[in-house]
Amino acid sequence: MFKRIKPLLLFIGLVIWSCATPPPVATQTPIISPTVSILSPVNNQTINEIVTIVVETKDNDGIDKVEFYIDDSLVFTDLESFYEYQWNTIQYEDDSKHTVKVISYDLSGNSTISEPNVYVIDNSTSHPQGVNIISVSYTVTEMTIAWEGATDQDFKGYKVLYSPIEGGDKDTIISYSDKSRTTHILTDFDPAQENWFWVDVLDIYGLSTLSGGMTNEIDDAPTSSDLYPISLNDEFQIMWSKNNNDDFGSYKLYQSFSEDMSNQILVYETNYRTDTTFVLSVDVLKYYQLVVEDIWGIQSKSNIEIGDYEIKLWGEYYSIVNTIELNLIENQLTGNIPPEIGILTNLTGLFLSYNYLQGEIPSEIGNLINLTELHLGHNGLQGEIPPEIGNLVNLTHLSLWDNELIGSIPPEIGNLVNLTYLSLWDNELTGSIPPEIGNLNNLIFLSISENKINGQIPLELGNLIHLNSLGLFNNELTGSIPSEIGNLTNLTYLGLFNNELTGGIPSEIWELKNIEFFRLENNQLINEIPESICELDFNWSNTTFFNISNNQFSPPYPECVEKYITIRIPPFVFNK
Repeated sequence: MFKRIKPLLLFIGLVIWSCATPPPVATQTPIISPTVSILSPVNNQTINEIVTIVVETKDNDGIDKVEFYIDDSLVFTDLESFYEYQWNTIQYEDDSKHTVKVISYDLSGNSTISEPNVYVIDNSTSHPQGVNIISVSYTVTEMTIAWEGATDQDFKGYKVLYSPIEGGDKDTIISYSDKSRTTHILTDFDPAQENWFWVDVLDIYGLSTLSGGMTNEIDDAPTSSDLYPISLNDEFQIMWSKNNNDDFGSYKLYQSFSEDMSNQILVYETNYRTDTTFVLSVDVLKYYQLVVEDIWGIQSKSNIEIGDYEIKLWGEYYSIVNTIELNLIENQLTGNIPPEIGILTNLTGLFLSYNYLQGEIPSEIGNLINLTELHLGHNGLQGEIPPEIGNLVNLTHLSLWDNELIGSIPPEIGNLVNLTYLSLWDNELTGSIPPEIGNLNNLIFLSISENKINGQIPLELGNLIHLNSLGLFNNELTGSIPSEIGNLTNLTYLGLFNNELTGGIPSEIWELKNIEFFRLENNQLINEIPESICELDFNWSNTTFFNISNNQFSPPYPECVEKYITIRIPPFVFNK
C-alpha cells in the first residue's frame, strides 16, 4: 500500500512546485543611434577650390552609409569607412554661404543628423595668374598669335579665343595642355579685317583668367584695276588697266550670269602684272569683274562689265545677251548650222524646222544649256547626233525627225531628264536603243520609228510611266516584247509593227487600259494570244487602229481579236 501511495505523493509535490515558481523575465537591448559629426572644415570657416569634408561616425551595430547634404540637397553617399567628400567650390559665387550636414545610418536602419556647419566661399585669390599676348603678326600664308608662358602651379591649359570685333562674342579656336606652348598659327585669315584674340589660362580646379585682347595691323587694300568693254575682232577679248602696287599679288577674272556677280566663276588668274588681256571662250556669260589681290591676300574689285555683243547668223545679227528665242521655221535656210550658234547661251528656244539645212549638228550646240526646246526636224542634216546634246539638261522638247542622221543614239541622251517630247523618226540611225533612255521618266511622246535600229527593246522603257505614245515601228528590232511595257498605264499609242520581234504578247498587256492604237503586225510573234487582251477598253469595231496580223500566233485565238489575225490594214501615218 505504501509503495502505491509514494509515487502519487511525488507527482502532487511536483505540480505544486511548478505552480509556485514564476518564469524567468526576458531582457531587451536598448535602441542606440549612431553618433556623427563633421570634423573638418570647422564651422564658419572660409574655404576655396576643392575642400575635403571629413566625417566621424560610430555605432555599436556598425555603420551602413553616410549621406552628404549641401544646402539640403543630397550630393554624395559614402558606403566605405573613412567617410569624406571632395567638394568643388568653384561653381559657387564668392562670399556666398552654404550649409553642410551629414546623416549617418547604422546597420539596423537607425540614423542621426549631424550638427550643420556653415562655410563661406572665397575663390577670389585662387584664379591662375594671367598672361599677356605679345604679338599678332602675319606673313603671306600665316598669322601667328604669341603670348607669355603661364606661371601658375595649378596650370591645366590655354584657350585661344577669337572675335572679329573687340567687344564681340568670343569663340574658342583651339586649346593647349602643354604649358610651354605659347604660339598658335592660323592659315585661314583675312589681314584686311580686324582679327581680335585673347588667351585664357585655366587651372586644375576649373578657374580661369582671361588676357587682354590684341588685334592685327590692317593692311590697305590694293589699287583696283579698270575693266574695259569687251571687244570682238578675231576673238572675244577683255582687257584691264595694269596694277602698279609694290605688293601686287595677282589678277583674278570672274564671270557670272547675274549683274550682282552672285554665283561667280573664276575664269582666269595670273601672277604677272603685265598680263592684262584674256581671250574669252564662246560659252560667254553675261557679266565680268576683275579682282586685284596683293601678296597678303587682300583684294580690290573692278567695275562690272557686261559681256554683250552681236553675232551674225544667216545674214542677221543677234545679241548674245538679249536673244532668248530664235524662231526661223520655214525660212528657206540653207547651208550648215554655224558653230557660232553656241555663243547664244541665253537661248531657251531654237526653232529651225522645215528648212533646207545640211551638214552635221555642231557640237557647240551643247553650250546652249538654257534651251528648253530644240526643233531641227524636216531638214537634210547629216552625221551623228553629237553626245554634247546631253548637256542640255533643261530640254523638254527635242525634235530631230525627218533628217539623214546616222550612227547610234548617244547614251548621253539619258541626261535629258526633263524631256516630255523626243522624236528621232525617219532618219538612218543604227545600233540599239540605249538603256539610258529609261532615265527620261517625264517623257509623254517617244518616236524612234523608221530608222535601222536593231537589238532588243530595253527593259528600261518600263520606267517611262508617263508615256502616252510609243512608236518603234519600221526598224530591225529583235527579241521579245518586254513584260515591263505593262507599266506604261498611260499609253494610248503603241506602234511596234514592221520589226523582227519574237516570243509572245506578254500577259501584262492588259494593264494598258487607256490604249487606243495597237499595232504589232509584220513581226515573228508566236504563242497563244493571252485572253487578257480582251480586257482592254478598246473600240474593237475600229479596224484602223488595231492590227496584229502577219505573225505566227497559235490558236485558239481570243474572240475579241480572232477576225484581226489575217486582216490587212492600210499604212498609218504616224504623228511626227
